[in-house]
Amino acid sequence: MATSSPSTHRSKPKIIYDKQFQMTIPKLKLLLKKIFIFHATLIIGICEIKLIGNFCANRLIGYRQGNLRRFASIIALEWAMLYLDLPIYLHLFSVFNSKLNVLRYKNEKLRIYCLIGFVLLLLMAHLTYLFYVVESFEVNSFIYDLSAICNGIWIHLCLFCYGFMAYNIGMRMLSVAVLTDLHAGAAVYAEQIAKAVESVNKIKDLDAVFLIGDIIDAPRDLIEERVESLRHLRSHFGTFYVTGNHEYYYGNVNEWFELFESYGIKILKNRAVNLNGFCLVGLNDIYSEESGIHNHEMDVTAIKACPLNETTIVLEHNPSATKQILAFSENFSHPVDLILSGHTHAGQFLIVAPLARLFLPYFYGHYFLNNEATQLFVSAGTLFQNAPMKTPFMSEIWILEIRPFKN
Repeated sequence: MATSSPSTHRSKPKIIYDKQFQMTIPKLKLLLKKIFIFHATLIIGICEIKLIGNFCANRLIGYRQGNLRRFASIIALEWAMLYLDLPIYLHLFSVFNSKLNVLRYKNEKLRIYCLIGFVLLLLMAHLTYLFYVVESFEVNSFIYDLSAICNGIWIHLCLFCYGFMAYNIGMRMLSVAVLTDLHAGAAVYAEQIAKAVESVNKIKDLDAVFLIGDIIDAPRDLIEERVESLRHLRSHFGTFYVTGNHEYYYGNVNEWFELFESYGIKILKNRAVNLNGFCLVGLNDIYSEESGIHNHEMDVTAIKACPLNETTIVLEHNPSATKQILAFSENFSHPVDLILSGHTHAGQFLIVAPLARLFLPYFYGHYFLNNEATQLFVSAGTLFQNAPMKTPFMSEIWILEIRPFKN
């Protein structure tokens, strides 16, 4: 056994969780149903317009008959354009991730400006074909040229969005750092926490940092200065935190919530947020119901807030909660793609590890569950509890690169 310090240089520091071309059966059924309804209503609408147009045209004679059929074709074309406006909008504006977005307020003004511009583009694009039925075709040339240009842009956008339907431009690879079980207090001091923070900040282009429980191991008034460096964790979307069991052992856990929130850390108490196109769910520790704090037990129904077509990532300190998470997923047909946990310390001591592996269903590492629809990662923890000793090379900070499934 040896004194341990956090490291990002284990043999597998970078793990790619790739579901780019994988879909669970419920998600596939839902997607196919939406696609069928969308295209069925589009085709039915076009057919009805053409039938009505032909019916009315047959009552006319001469050139008026041909003109009316042409008018019906233009209306059918406008109907099709209206339908195709929707996937263009969804594809382009997915970059703002409007649902549950932790950046929604930051992006709201830009989103509104872009939406106004997009609506004006659509209006001008639609006018192009309507100008063909204007009496005597007396349209200002500048207005017509502008609408024709907008129509050309619309056609390109339509083909682009359908051609790249497999990819959501608002969803890219998500790079995150995972820290668990810092256990500030006892034998863990400010210098060790600061070293962990420094290790994380050396990683370039991190999207987020996850603190997955047991960050402290003493009352706030005794060790507040030891965790102060956590405020300096750097990433694009910030730091997200869920409780472990040790947060409930010393005083009122809400005191730690107040402190971490003052650091800018986002606390997920049975709550879901959208993180750059991924749905991130943070659950309270499985044993939080024993804390005596009202309405603070783990609530897996928080997963319901995640849209079915988004990659769902669950942060839960104790991997023993996996059974409840998977049961909820199965009972409500709500897939969970990735679960991140800690707690076990991988036995912490070399002599204890074989026994821990024998008795713990999820001891350490990477597990494929639920017919490989769900993946579970159990970290050995960043530091240690109590004695300043740990199995060599088992103090770790994981860097995960997570790709979304096909949207």
